[in-house]
Amino acid sequence: MKQLKKDLRAVARDLKGLTQKAEKMIKGLEKLEKVQAAKKPKAKATKKAVAKKPAKLSASETVLAIINVLYTVLDTVTGEIQERN
Repeated sequence: MKQLKKDLRAVARDLKGLTQKAEKMIKGLEKLEKVQAAKKPKAKATKKAVAKKPAKLSASETVLAIINVLYTVLDTVTGEIQERN
C-alpha cells in the first residue's frame, strides 16, 4: 500500500510539472500571436508594365513590310491567310 501511495505521488508530481510546461508553452504562443497580429503585412507595390515605344522603321524595312502584306491574301470565305503564288 505504501508503494502504491508513493507511485501515485510521483505520477501526480510529474503531471503537475507537465501542466506547468504546457501553460508556459501556451503563454509563449499567445505572445507570438500578439506580435504577429501587431505586424500587419505591408501591401506590395506592383510594378506596372512599361509600354515600349515601337522602334521607327527604316525606309527599306517599311518597303519590305508593304511587300510582305501584298504577298499574303486573306481568304474572305474561310478567314484563312494564304500565300500568293
